[in-house]
Amino acid sequence: MTEPLWLDRELILLLHDDILAATGGAAGVRDGGLLDSALARPLNRFA
Repeated sequence: MTEPLWLDRELILLLHDDILAATGGAAGVRDGGLLDSALARPLNRFA
């Protein structure tokens, strides 16, 4: 099986900013550690 294309933290944060600009809401990330954990989970599951 070929490895998927993983979205990195920078891209996720840029997408988050774009969505907030379009729809409104509070800027920023409440817990960066939780974001990192959520992004690492698919990589660990794939391995």
